[in-house]
Amino acid sequence: MEGVALLSGGVFTANLTGTHMLKAKYTFGPDQPFNSDLGRFGPDQQVVFRDTLQVMMTLQTGPWTNTLTAHYKSGYEDAAYGAGETIFLANPDGSLGESVALSGVRVPSYTTWDWQAAYNFSKDIRGTIGILNLFDRDPPRSLQTGGGGNQVGYDGRYANPIGRAIYGRIGVKF
Repeated sequence: MEGVALLSGGVFTANLTGTHMLKAKYTFGPDQPFNSDLGRFGPDQQVVFRDTLQVMMTLQTGPWTNTLTAHYKSGYEDAAYGAGETIFLANPDGSLGESVALSGVRVPSYTTWDWQAAYNFSKDIRGTIGILNLFDRDPPRSLQTGGGGNQVGYDGRYANPIGRAIYGRIGVKF
């Protein structure tokens, strides 16, 4: 969905894209039961987000183009762990205590905002600066240990742990 408005000083554009999943099923082979990762960390160590959205708002005024973008992923039920698996209580001295079962921790939804400004110096030279994760949002906590690599405390497939990042570039056409 896109909307455009002509303002006295420029052009404002808003664009919304997203997906709402109604169902997602798969099987590991013939005569196997169907599974679903919809809104949960599934048996295949994946998540299918019920909702993903991207909202992009752009204001173009003369040689300037400013864009603000929001990225959203709905929350999900994390992997469950039985006693004796991965989760241990900490003793007052810092050593590991007893193992505990942990089922269905809810990983919250995750929204980040990016900002970008571009300036056309001429028809052949354009400069761009931007900030990814403008508000320096930490990834949501996840207890998963499979499917996402070697990180601990978040799932790197679905969230970026780097935090705020600033970038710039100059483009020249020949």
